Amino acid sequence: LDWLHRLFATFYPPLARIPITSMLSPSRHFDPSSTAFIILIGFVTAVQAMSTTLTLPALPAIASEFAATPDVVQFTLSGFLIGVACGQILSGAVSDRYGRRPVLLAGLALSVVTGVGCTFATSIDLLIALRVLQGFGCAAGMILGRAIVRDAFPRDQALKAMAGIAVTVGIVPMLGPPLTGMLLELISWRGVFGLLTLITAVLTVFVYTKIPETLR
Repeated sequence: LDWLHRLFATFYPPLARIPITSMLSPSRHFDPSSTAFIILIGFVTAVQAMSTTLTLPALPAIASEFAATPDVVQFTLSGFLIGVACGQILSGAVSDRYGRRPVLLAGLALSVVTGVGCTFATSIDLLIALRVLQGFGCAAGMILGRAIVRDAFPRDQALKAMAGIAVTVGIVPMLGPPLTGMLLELISWRGVFGLLTLITAVLTVFVYTKIPETLR
């Protein structure tokens, strides 16, 4: 995990001063029964929804900058969903073998890296390709957030935790489009992707420091 530690430290420099052995200590992890644990897992699960709804209102601005037709620009959305579909198939199976935590971190890290690429994309073709990869990474949060809850809780408590996660995932699609609409009055579509990338990076750091391995 050393390479992940170095990668996350580039987004949050204070991490570089914390030894990885100390960071991975169970004493630093959230208690699975805590509200903080449920909220964090809820936001991780909602990354896919955020990556969809926050970018929808930006499609006309993308089309204008790249002189692309609406049909072509919509491939940034459909390509993202194709990546999500493929990522769902692999994330669950791979996490059953190697654990929830490394697969979730790898997926979130991929989302961050491709988000940076989307922010600075120089062509519509590159943006579409990056969105496919971003969807592949986001699928890990959507699938493994629920898997972590199933691992960490007995069945009756898992249902309550799932309800809390469902609330978070349900709120994001409602707030995403109007929030992006307001943001586009102040910043460009690249700023929207940059904000989305920053949010994902922060969530990745929290997962890295606060979520333990739950697969037994």
